[in-house]
Amino acid sequence: MFCVDGTLDKIARYFCRTNMRDAYGREKRLPRLEVVLESLYDTLGPCVFSVLEGFDVAPPNPLHCFFAQHLRRGGAHITANFDSCIERALPPERSPNILTPLHIHQLYSPDEEQIRRLGARIQQVAAGFPPDLSQRLTVFLERSSVLVFTGYSGSDYFDVDPFFESLTRANTRFESLQVLWINHDESRSLPEYVDWREQTEGKRILEALERCGAKITYVIVATRAFLESIAELWEFPWMHPSLDSQEPRPRCGDSLHPITQVERSLATGHLYGKMGIGREAAEIAQGLLADLALAERGLRIQSQTLFLAWRSSQDTGLYRRAQALELSHTR
Repeated sequence: MFCVDGTLDKIARYFCRTNMRDAYGREKRLPRLEVVLESLYDTLGPCVFSVLEGFDVAPPNPLHCFFAQHLRRGGAHITANFDSCIERALPPERSPNILTPLHIHQLYSPDEEQIRRLGARIQQVAAGFPPDLSQRLTVFLERSSVLVFTGYSGSDYFDVDPFFESLTRANTRFESLQVLWINHDESRSLPEYVDWREQTEGKRILEALERCGAKITYVIVATRAFLESIAELWEFPWMHPSLDSQEPRPRCGDSLHPITQVERSLATGHLYGKMGIGREAAEIAQGLLADLALAERGLRIQSQTLFLAWRSSQDTGLYRRAQALELSHTR
């Protein structure tokens, strides 16, 4: 949509050939979404977030309804998601005592200012949580007896992991907190309880919580099947809400200009530069610089900036591995 066709496939091949790994040492097949959106945003502006269109009007599913029922019964919900599905699964007229989900990465809205604050770019999450959010999360934990992680990969290395690790440095204690981590596996309808220390997903978070005194339980299971059984125990209805009366709000992309082929090339080149894939970025930059028509359209400076962005990315680990790969291909 925003890049030249085949861009992500090409990046995936570089990741595979250079044996990219994430913070847990697991195979990494593609760059983080936040990195991709950051690069595209720098080149094209807020229009890139049109990929999130529908987050504010998507119909809630049974899991959202389950979480809404939990809120109605006095529970609390923290989410890293951008959508408002849980909010819209709550009754429009409800008690002010019912909490709404706390969105640690903000709630998606087509409003341009809200888009800038959305935690969908590395720039927004790299600094960690602001102090007021950290304080709110700490209070949530201190007031809770049970904390359940579900539908979460535990891969927010920039803000979530550091937050939990900061609790241990502050000698925060959660002696009465029971923690359940649900590791989703669609093939398992029955839960398998395992030693969390032997797992990778969520390990840094769980290590921090254990040092704070919490008791950890780790289960591998199909999330929906597991929560459906809990809903039955709690006598929660497992249902879809009625959305007939809900009016869709304006879409982010309705007023955006179409992306030209030149803009796609610029966006693709910047993304290659961000990834440190030198040969691909240089080919696009040189091709744009050679196009005399770009000078007349005021795009030559952007092309030169693209080339410099590639040069500045040469100190990244992926660049060094990709460069070695390229040299091996030219011999």
